[in-house]
Amino acid sequence: MESVAVKKESESILYNRLKHCTKEIFRLLTIASIALFIIIAIVFVKYNPVYAVKINDEIIGYVKSKTAMEEKINNELLTSDNPCAVFSELTVEPTYELVLSDVEAEDDDKIAEMLSENIKTMYKVYAVTINNEIETYVNTVEEAETIVAEMQSEYSEDVAKVGIQEQYTTDFESVGTQSLEVAKLSVDTDLRGIKTEQERIAEAKANIKEMELDNKINIYEGDAVEILPTLKEEYDVVFIDAAKGKYPFFLKESLRMLKPNGVILADNILYKGYVMSDYNKHKQRTAVRNLREYIKEVTEDPNLETEILEVGDGLAVSRRKKID
Repeated sequence: MESVAVKKESESILYNRLKHCTKEIFRLLTIASIALFIIIAIVFVKYNPVYAVKINDEIIGYVKSKTAMEEKINNELLTSDNPCAVFSELTVEPTYELVLSDVEAEDDDKIAEMLSENIKTMYKVYAVTINNEIETYVNTVEEAETIVAEMQSEYSEDVAKVGIQEQYTTDFESVGTQSLEVAKLSVDTDLRGIKTEQERIAEAKANIKEMELDNKINIYEGDAVEILPTLKEEYDVVFIDAAKGKYPFFLKESLRMLKPNGVILADNILYKGYVMSDYNKHKQRTAVRNLREYIKEVTEDPNLETEILEVGDGLAVSRRKKID
């Protein structure tokens, strides 16, 4: 009986100890939970859960909602009001990282403005051409077709062929599309000039014949780009007054045919002052760039002596040095 009593007493002691330990563990867990809650509360009071927006792994700002930022990009940045816009895309995609930060989330508009610097938009425009040379650009195919139809009704193909080219560009401002009326006037002016040139050729032939100089003067009628390479003679003087965008080509051919001490005269070399300015718009852009190239070549060529005369529209006078 005594052993049974001892056993029961031992079990009671063990039970009480377990009970005490359980209470102590519960008390410690409660204290730890309260402490953890306080710590979390303090962290969330001081720090905010925000998305860090990164470009090339560099943080450009913070936003509250990744979804809202993505919607803003798609609905505003990648949507253009320009009727010629085909699509827009970000050249560098932003990445998002959820972080706790003591920095306040910035206005989505501010982040969008920074991202807008990385947007590329593709535009579709329509070029109206004269003999496959671009004359002007318009916004729609309907405008281009209207111009072509009107020009074809007024000028025959014997004068020039008017056509349309569909083109894509990311540099819409430099292309410089024109309104229908302005574009129509531009094309009409050039066609009228071509027609006038044809009439002048006929008049020149008549005058040469009347003066009985047709055995001394040769007229080559056609595109200079095609005719010049066929000429084999050498000349003392070459006078260039033609398509400004082709002046470097004309220079190359002229040098091929120029005698020692021969002179090349290039008219309109300053082209309305555009060549010496920062002009970079519309169809004259190519002409201006190539005129600058012409000037660079004739002034840097060690075999030429060149002077640019700022008279009228500019005249470049280049003399080939005589090699002893």
